[in-house]
Amino acid sequence: MPAIPAGRPATVEPILIGEIVTISRAPINADLSASDIAAALTALKSRFERLLGEIEQANIDPRFPAILRDFIDRLPSSGPDAATVLDMGHELAALRGYEPIVIEEWPSALSPRYSAALLALDLTLKKFPKWKEFAAEQGPSVTPEQAETTVILSHVVADDLRAPGIAEHVDPVVPQTLDALAERSKEIGGGIAQMHQPAQAEAARDQLESVNNLLKLAASIALAANNLGNLASSALKHLGAPAKALAGTVKTGAKYASDKMWEGAKEPLDNFFKESGKKLASSAVAFLKLMTPFAAGWLMAEFPTMFSWLKPILQQLGWL
Repeated sequence: MPAIPAGRPATVEPILIGEIVTISRAPINADLSASDIAAALTALKSRFERLLGEIEQANIDPRFPAILRDFIDRLPSSGPDAATVLDMGHELAALRGYEPIVIEEWPSALSPRYSAALLALDLTLKKFPKWKEFAAEQGPSVTPEQAETTVILSHVVADDLRAPGIAEHVDPVVPQTLDALAERSKEIGGGIAQMHQPAQAEAARDQLESVNNLLKLAASIALAANNLGNLASSALKHLGAPAKALAGTVKTGAKYASDKMWEGAKEPLDNFFKESGKKLASSAVAFLKLMTPFAAGWLMAEFPTMFSWLKPILQQLGWL
């Protein structure tokens, strides 16, 4: 069977709970306690509010305070989920893109405060291992044209997930999150090109990895469709820590304590897939078929390092 790479950190990291593909909305792991994270987020918000107050008294591009206010309003007050942390990271890319203008054009007393606020945001983000892993992955360079096409792609994939024969196996939060990420990538940085373009490229990489994660899960299910034992094992591979926290059952009626899920999950999953695995596999195949004519070809051509794994999968399925 062709190799399918492991999933990568992104806003959409699908997990399989029973026959439903979903994503975790729980707070993600951090290097600090929940109370310390809340305190760090409060301090970060206060720092940016002070900066905004000073900016509003200076002769600054009036578009920028509105963008900064929107960012401040979006900051969480307690442990954030993955989507919120990654959105904060995309905002950091936007703010960094504007820093050369701040240094060159802003009053000299303000530019160090701006840089210090960015450093505080960066240090806060680094308290989340998921962000550190996402930021460490270089990924492909994304042109503005590719980023715009990626937005279209994200909406296409979200619509595919809502298609008959697929939607019944997909939690609506998955396509909703993909749509929201695409729309956010168009908005971030507003009309200030120096902010928008770097943030757009960063958000495009997030969308690409999100789509990649969905394709990987669908391919792992589709390729195992003729071997139900392998299908169960494939599903089990994708039941990560978020699933342990979310799933008290795996839609089999078999209940697990979260600390025992790994030891006891395979046999009930085997039984489950004997009954409904074919429907899930059919849904995964339908999703891949919808993706193949436009999306898969474009992804493999534009971003071969990310999506080259998909070609032998589609060849084995007889679609290339």
